[in-house]
Amino acid sequence: MQTSLGCSASSLASILLLVTGLLYVVVQFSDSGSKASGSIVSMPMIGMSNSRGPWPKCVGMTGDDCTDYIATATENTIHTTIIKPSDSDQQGKKFDEHRVRIYVDEDDIVDTIPRLG
Repeated sequence: MQTSLGCSASSLASILLLVTGLLYVVVQFSDSGSKASGSIVSMPMIGMSNSRGPWPKCVGMTGDDCTDYIATATENTIHTTIIKPSDSDQQGKKFDEHRVRIYVDEDDIVDTIPRLG
């Protein structure tokens, strides 16, 4: 059966279903974006080492345990520096591919994912 526009009822139903589905996906995607929290962390592919960081497993460890973990996870010499809240303003911003800054809270617990730099 054809409509006055010259297209069949099944074509109209298909187009309506497609538009409804796209609208649903857009609404779901925009809602999920507002609920997300935290930061996106790049993770190594399965079977690859995490020798270049970041090291999300360090969050919640003590600064010294994180230093030991990074030392065992890296293949090259990496200089680690534990930075307490009172010292964080004194750190330079220059990138160094052989350095990892480990930010800890007042209780010496890592609160930020360590990265090279």
